[in-house]
Amino acid sequence: MTAYQTLPPTTPHTVAWHKQRSQGIGGSDASAILGLNPYESAYSIWQRKTGKLPPEPDGYEVNEAAYWGTKLEDILAEELENRLAIEGDTYLTLRPAAGTLQSIERPWQLANLDRLAYDYEGDRGPFEAVDPEIEPVAVAEIKTVGLRLANDWAEPDGIGKHALIQGVHYMAVTGLPVVYFGCLVGGQNFRWRALDRDERLEEHLLEREAEFWDLVQRDTPPPVDGSDATREALNKLYPEARAETTVDLGMDAAGLVAQRNKLSEELAYFETQRQAVDNALKDILGDHEVGLLHGQPAVRWTNVAGRRSINSKALRADHPDLADNYTITGKPTRRFAVV
Repeated sequence: MTAYQTLPPTTPHTVAWHKQRSQGIGGSDASAILGLNPYESAYSIWQRKTGKLPPEPDGYEVNEAAYWGTKLEDILAEELENRLAIEGDTYLTLRPAAGTLQSIERPWQLANLDRLAYDYEGDRGPFEAVDPEIEPVAVAEIKTVGLRLANDWAEPDGIGKHALIQGVHYMAVTGLPVVYFGCLVGGQNFRWRALDRDERLEEHLLEREAEFWDLVQRDTPPPVDGSDATREALNKLYPEARAETTVDLGMDAAGLVAQRNKLSEELAYFETQRQAVDNALKDILGDHEVGLLHGQPAVRWTNVAGRRSINSKALRADHPDLADNYTITGKPTRRFAVV
């Protein structure tokens, strides 16, 4: 008996797709709950699951990296299949999952897999060509990362933290014993990894996910953190202040204000210390552009062209109509300050 059921397929980044994802915790959510997702936090995920923040509208445009990740998925999946056979002596057929998978034991646990792996020697073809009587033996995930994240996938067995937790989550949903990753690094270096099931790590993840989903069910937010994702979620949740309104912050906030003032002082101190180090290095560089350590570039003090700008004050004085035609007013924002 399989550990999951398949929900009806939906088109990515549509209202139906977001609604389905809001009904449980997916693989990308899992790493955010543990604080290991560079793009989301537990707080921002909670806001979306509870409907406090709206999902992206139909036709939402993904960024360039996500676009190419999707565009290359089929090619990289085929390469993973080949590498498993040639380098891993593991002969599997990789096929796309038919839709969102839902854990039968924990219905709030969802999985949107790139591929399922079958020990199947049929001709390559559409998913329907796989005999439904043949059960998958592994999960396969396709990743593309830039050079900035290359160290996360360093040889011989490095796996990015976000992907690793995603893999643990997928094994918990499917009950399968291994996840194979195929990762294209920097657009030209393909690496594959095998992640075996770890029951202790899986148990820890399930505990944290269950705690988070309980917060969703009780409409109780998790603590805010210092991530950019939480900052953006708060900005979207409270985009505009009601002018001239006040609220009593309470005694707990007094400690936060004092803590922030102390951190600001420490930050200013360390900024000054860093500038002192920079100045010392500049003094050593003199009029040289690059400083070497052990024969390799260590610091640079490069020439930067002077900034060109339009004197808007003079333009408005001399040509007010023209200035108005080319004036753009951005969306209002909020500025935070401790007074």
